[in-house]
Amino acid sequence: MDRLIVRHPIVPGVCLPLALFFALTACGGGGGGSGGEGGSESVTITGTVVSVQAAALSSSAIADTVAVVVVNEGGQVADSALTRGDFTLSVPARHDYCLVFRDRQVSGATLGVLSVASSGGSKRGVFTLPNAGTAIDLGAVTLYTASGRAVSSRSITADLVAPATAYRDTDGDLIPDAMDRDDDGDGVADADDCAPLDAALYVTLTTRACVSDDADDDNDGVADPLDASPLDPTEQVDANSDPDVARLISALGHWSLTYTLVNTWTDTFDFDLVQDTGNGVFASGTNEYGDAAVIGAADSAGYDYGIYTSGTILGEAYFVNLTGDAVTGEYWQTDPITGQITSSFPYAITGSHTAYVAAVASRSIALPVDALTVEMQRVDEAAADHRHQAPSSDIEPLVRTLMDP
Repeated sequence: MDRLIVRHPIVPGVCLPLALFFALTACGGGGGGSGGEGGSESVTITGTVVSVQAAALSSSAIADTVAVVVVNEGGQVADSALTRGDFTLSVPARHDYCLVFRDRQVSGATLGVLSVASSGGSKRGVFTLPNAGTAIDLGAVTLYTASGRAVSSRSITADLVAPATAYRDTDGDLIPDAMDRDDDGDGVADADDCAPLDAALYVTLTTRACVSDDADDDNDGVADPLDASPLDPTEQVDANSDPDVARLISALGHWSLTYTLVNTWTDTFDFDLVQDTGNGVFASGTNEYGDAAVIGAADSAGYDYGIYTSGTILGEAYFVNLTGDAVTGEYWQTDPITGQITSSFPYAITGSHTAYVAAVASRSIALPVDALTVEMQRVDEAAADHRHQAPSSDIEPLVRTLMDP
């Protein structure tokens, strides 16, 4: 339980209650009182942040402001300072604390936690300040951002003693859960986390449901590595400024494509996740049969997009332009092994596209899209070459019903 230092202001000319008479020198004269947080009951902590070291051989002088924050056992900020070097803090004695260094502001990202040696060589971030009226000089402090540690150049173990309370530290960042904004270290603040002690569970911003961690945390259709705001579904800004990502964000949603091959067929697709497969940036999804499908930029074919899905016997490629919600383009049949065009000529496509108005709950991240993206690239090039060949009327296209379940 927190110890509270209770103060009663002394109002000139007014006698204090009898219970406080013996605690003060006189009644009615103004007089003095017990020491406050700025007096003998406080402890002063000073130091100088000298460098930020991101890796073993990479360090730099302080160029940006660092927030030095003292957090008490109740999770409150006891004192803080913004600095590019020297700092001075004053906090009440007889409390447990963590000293945290954050980026630019008190609420910023954690750069490091003051690391204090314990018996047996282990490190801890929590300490007790038992002696009032003392001053503790940390000397030069180096921030090691890779490990999340802040190291003092002085021996501080005797001044920053181990607390009597045994604190839990779920994510091992040296900040006890009682003082940590994110106990499990999953990037979601405890106040917004449905499972603050389980890094694999969090509340999505769209469904407000407690779900397992996945490749698209905010369910906005952009995989986390490509998403500049991976926890904000209203922001789909590409983190890498790749123009293909922006184009594919526009392609997410439901596609309905109609063409005539002996009979008239309408194929539908739903694409819901833009991701980098290692073979390029594509959006993954499924067709009406639940088969995996991908959509990418069809640069070689000269269309806005290329949609591809593949079976054991037949692959299908759709090269399309998107004008508003209207779709036009051409349909080809392909060999799924070689990626070569097997139909004698393309079939005209008309159709429509409906963009997702809001993020959807399910993602197709488990689909085997990597192999499809390789096939898609081969088909894209083959289609470009095939257009320059005279169509052969004696080549019968593969029967569309091979795709039926």
